[in-house]
Order: sequence, then structure tokens, then C-alpha cells
Amino acid sequence: MSAQTTYGFRPIPAVAGGIVDLSVYRIDAFANEEDTGVMRFGMAVVAGSEPGKTITLPTSESTDNDFLGATVNNLTTEHDLAGMTYIRNGKAIGVMRYGRIWVRVPEDTEVAFGDTLCFIKDGDNAGYFTNDTDEGTAINGRFIGSANTTAWIAPAEIYDQTV
Repeated sequence: MSAQTTYGFRPIPAVAGGIVDLSVYRIDAFANEEDTGVMRFGMAVVAGSEPGKTITLPTSESTDNDFLGATVNNLTTEHDLAGMTYIRNGKAIGVMRYGRIWVRVPEDTEVAFGDTLCFIKDGDNAGYFTNDTDEGTAINGRFIGSANTTAWIAPAEIYDQTV
């Protein structure tokens, strides 16, 4: 007879859009308005054409009040035959409204515990997060660790945006 003999309490390895720990969080589902493959896990999103139903990546017109949260990797999205995962247009995706999540940061971004959490609104890194207030728009949150320089993700804590 086989039985489980070890019990691990280590968190799962960091993945973009992964939940960092068991802290309180809120995740709501929205439909993706971006083309297939554009939206990725761990990115900042704003309301789409149907607020409360759809999401899109931020644009140059987006403000801190438009920020809804970061896209969550629920680890159930199927891979294609080449092993790639795409968030398809029109499909539902979870958005962490508050909590601790691994977010995408641009390459060569250095962040540290307590740094300001900002989302980037335009360019190739639109939807990524940074601590540079000249490059991004500050939101109610902070980085809670340094960037993983292999995947260019960093742990962040998003606070309730309504306070």
C-alpha cells in the first residue's frame, strides 16, 4: 500500500500571473478584447469597450483610475501543438483586483521591496509594470521583492484601488 510520506509547504515556482502566496486576494473574470496572443499573464489591464465585462491593455490615455488589476495565470490555459500558450480574443481571463501576484517587468528593470508599483501605458511594454514613475503610472500597490531576471517577472502587492 502506498501512502504520502512528505508534505511540502513551499510555494510553487514563480510564473507570470501566478499567485504569490495565500494572502487575501480578489479575482474577477473579464473577456479579453485584445487579439489572440497579445494579452499575456501578469499584465496590467483596464476596462474595455464594455466596462465590467471586457478588458484591454492600457493605452496612453489610461489613468491610475482606469487600472483594474493584473491578469492571472490560472494554469488551465491549453498549450498549442508547439507548446505555446495564448490568451484568445473573447475568452474569459481572471484579473487580480487586489492581492499578491507575479507581474511582468521590462528586461533590465531593477525593483526592490517597497518600490512604487506603476503600470506602463504605451510602447512595446504596455501592460508591464515598473517602479519608474517617469515611465509608468503609479497605482495603489508596491513591489514586494526583486525581479526574477530569467523570466523578467517580479512579486507585487496590489491594494484595493477604491481606497
